[in-house]
Amino acid sequence: MDKQTKKEFEKVGREFENLARMVKTGFDEVNKKIEELRQEILDIKADLEDIKLRMGEMAFRFEIKNIEKRLKRLEIKVGLARR
Repeated sequence: MDKQTKKEFEKVGREFENLARMVKTGFDEVNKKIEELRQEILDIKADLEDIKLRMGEMAFRFEIKNIEKRLKRLEIKVGLARR
């Protein structure tokens, strides 16, 4: 192989290495973004679970209020409470 051809092969080899580095950098950035998104999803899931628990407690409180109103009406009807 003559010197010129050898130089061209070396140049092509360096260009491939540069391209490989650029691709790796791009993948590293994408992986970082994916990890950030994964953490955000975990945070959202935790917040959603908190909301579900609060909504469950709220529904329970409405049920208690409803039962208290019904009990109050019954107490009034049997004469145990005043209006």
